[in-house]
Amino acid sequence: MPADTSLTPSAQPLMALVTGFWASKVLAVANELNLFTDLSRSGGITVVEFSRHYRIQPRPAEMLLTACAALGLLEKLDDRYANSRLSDCYLVRDKPMYFGGWIQMADRREYPAWMKLRQALHDNCPQTWDPNKQTSLFDGEDPDLVHELDGPAGAALMSLNMLIETWGRNYTAAEYSVWLKKTGFTHLETIRFDAPAANGAVIGYKTAPGIPTSQTFP
Repeated sequence: MPADTSLTPSAQPLMALVTGFWASKVLAVANELNLFTDLSRSGGITVVEFSRHYRIQPRPAEMLLTACAALGLLEKLDDRYANSRLSDCYLVRDKPMYFGGWIQMADRREYPAWMKLRQALHDNCPQTWDPNKQTSLFDGEDPDLVHELDGPAGAALMSLNMLIETWGRNYTAAEYSVWLKKTGFTHLETIRFDAPAANGAVIGYKTAPGIPTSQTFP
């Protein structure tokens, strides 16, 4: 008798996990090219115009624009590509909710560290900074990346990311406050959570009040 496959789960969630970095790299490269900011000024672009402006061959140019459209970052009308509402809100420089700095930080700093996850698990040591030379993950940080972290920067360094970042130990609210101040955040506020097993967060602002970033603490 043929095997009953009616109860076999779909492998689609696994495919999404395995190929997730494809989408992230498309976003990171488009952000690095300043594509979304450029499109906000021009109102749209064709493959030929994109190829000429960014000095990229037409074939890979079309592939990147198509990928951005498939991910909901761009919208295509006839032969022109323009920002989606999502990109126009979060990926255009100088807008209050600009998210591009965090994308750049994750691409340049976090991705290489996560490639060393197995080593981090075995060694219980950070992968994004050297505890023998630095006092914290923010000590000696790339000033260009720190400068880019405007708007709603990444929320919490927790779970496995905390292991990669913080040498297997948690930091206090006071320590996070000092680091946030060094990177330009103001109006710091400590919030404690009432939920079981929850801890708290230090929240601050780097641009204008209402656009927070946070770091969790034990």
